[in-house]
Amino acid sequence: MLMDAVANMTPDLFLGIIAEVPFVDVLTTMLDASLPLTPPEWPEWGNPIESADDYRHQRLFALRNVAAQSYPHILALA
Repeated sequence: MLMDAVANMTPDLFLGIIAEVPFVDVLTTMLDASLPLTPPEWPEWGNPIESADDYRHQRLFALRNVAAQSYPHILALA
Protein backbone atom coordinates (compact mmCIF):
# COMPACT_ATOMS: atom_id res chain seq x y z
CA MET A 1 0.00 0.00 0.00
CA LEU A 2 2.94 2.31 0.57
CA MET A 3 3.97 2.23 -3.08
CA ASP A 4 0.34 2.68 -4.13
CA ALA A 5 0.21 5.86 -2.04
CA VAL A 6 3.57 7.05 -3.38
CA ALA A 7 2.45 6.48 -6.97
CA ASN A 8 -0.66 8.56 -6.33
CA MET A 9 1.01 11.36 -4.38
CA THR A 10 4.22 11.86 -6.40
CA PRO A 11 4.07 9.94 -9.70
CA ASP A 12 6.66 12.27 -11.23
CA LEU A 13 9.40 11.09 -8.85
CA PHE A 14 9.57 7.52 -10.18
CA LEU A 15 10.28 5.88 -13.50
CA GLY A 16 8.67 2.68 -12.27
CA ILE A 17 7.44 0.86 -9.22
CA ILE A 18 7.91 -2.84 -8.58
CA ALA A 19 4.94 -4.10 -6.63
CA GLU A 20 6.01 -7.64 -5.74
CA VAL A 21 3.41 -8.03 -3.03
CA PRO A 22 0.78 -5.42 -3.82
CA PHE A 23 -1.87 -4.86 -1.16
CA VAL A 24 -3.94 -2.26 -2.91
CA ASP A 25 -7.39 -3.81 -2.74
CA VAL A 26 -8.24 -3.74 0.94
CA LEU A 27 -11.90 -4.65 0.47
CA THR A 28 -11.35 -7.84 -1.53
CA THR A 29 -8.74 -9.02 0.95
CA MET A 30 -10.83 -8.17 4.02
CA LEU A 31 -13.84 -9.99 2.53
CA ASP A 32 -11.88 -13.26 2.22
CA ALA A 33 -11.87 -14.82 5.69
CA SER A 34 -10.03 -17.86 4.30
CA LEU A 35 -6.83 -15.84 3.92
CA PRO A 36 -4.70 -16.51 7.00
CA LEU A 37 -3.85 -12.85 7.62
CA THR A 38 -7.34 -11.43 7.10
CA PRO A 39 -9.05 -12.14 10.46
CA PRO A 40 -6.09 -10.74 12.47
CA GLU A 41 -6.34 -7.53 10.39
CA TRP A 42 -10.02 -6.92 11.19
CA PRO A 43 -9.31 -5.02 14.43
CA GLU A 44 -7.19 -2.53 12.47
CA TRP A 45 -9.09 -2.29 9.16
CA GLY A 46 -12.58 -3.32 10.24
CA ASN A 47 -14.63 -6.34 9.25
CA PRO A 48 -16.65 -5.64 6.10
CA ILE A 49 -18.36 -9.03 6.40
CA GLU A 50 -20.10 -8.05 9.65
CA SER A 51 -20.21 -4.24 9.40
CA ALA A 52 -21.88 -2.25 6.64
CA ASP A 53 -19.95 0.84 7.78
CA ASP A 54 -16.62 -1.00 7.46
CA TYR A 55 -17.68 -2.24 4.02
CA ARG A 56 -18.52 1.29 2.80
CA HIS A 57 -15.30 2.73 4.23
CA GLN A 58 -13.09 0.08 2.64
CA ARG A 59 -14.91 0.35 -0.67
CA LEU A 60 -14.17 4.06 -0.80
CA PHE A 61 -10.59 3.68 0.44
CA ALA A 62 -9.08 2.71 -2.92
CA LEU A 63 -11.46 4.72 -5.08
CA ARG A 64 -10.85 8.07 -3.41
CA ASN A 65 -7.09 7.76 -3.86
CA VAL A 66 -7.17 7.37 -7.64
CA ALA A 67 -6.63 10.56 -9.61
CA ALA A 68 -6.44 11.37 -13.30
CA GLN A 69 -2.69 11.69 -13.81
CA SER A 70 0.25 10.03 -15.52
CA TYR A 71 1.40 7.10 -13.43
CA PRO A 72 4.78 5.40 -13.58
CA HIS A 73 4.98 2.09 -15.35
CA ILE A 74 4.15 -0.49 -12.67
CA LEU A 75 5.83 -3.87 -13.07
CA ALA A 76 4.26 -6.92 -11.49
CA LEU A 77 6.69 -9.74 -10.76
CA ALA A 78 5.55 -13.30 -10.25
